[in-house]
Amino acid sequence: RLEAVTATPDVALRTEDPSFITDEGNRIGGLVGTNEGVIKESHARGDVDGYVAAGGFAGKNEGVITDSEATGETAGESHIGGFVGENHGLRSEIVDSEAENTVVGAGFSIGGFAGKNHGTIADAAATVEIEMTGTNGGGFVGNNDGQITGAQAAGTLDGDGNQIGGFAGKNSGDVIGSSTDVG
Repeated sequence: RLEAVTATPDVALRTEDPSFITDEGNRIGGLVGTNEGVIKESHARGDVDGYVAAGGFAGKNEGVITDSEATGETAGESHIGGFVGENHGLRSEIVDSEAENTVVGAGFSIGGFAGKNHGTIADAAATVEIEMTGTNGGGFVGNNDGQITGAQAAGTLDGDGNQIGGFAGKNSGDVIGSSTDVG
């Protein structure tokens, strides 16, 4: 359990030849690479540069994150988000959290708050500037097949590719009571 933690590093784990086999440059976050526990009332302030599953707060979330925020710049190839690269797992949940971030990605699943969401996100906000090329880019989430409720996205999205939207690049899940002002 992490509670009331503030991290202010710049994290960069890029390699010349990133590998899915060794996970080199994968799951990079401003506070944690992978969360499998509970994080509350915490902050990540800094820049994150990874390859796959990079997020301003967490690279990958398989646990619970509440009342937390991320600020800075997040860059990478795929599953890149201002707050979380991937929200994935049976109990993955992010509540009352926000990202104020610049997100730069060249690949797939690039989002202002989450790159890819398979879990639950509730009452979250993203204020972002997104620059992306590729597939599945959104002001809040790149690719959603989970549940998002009460989310807000604002800012700009400069995208080149396909399946690019103001809120979600691709949605095959549920989005309820959410809004976007991303152009």
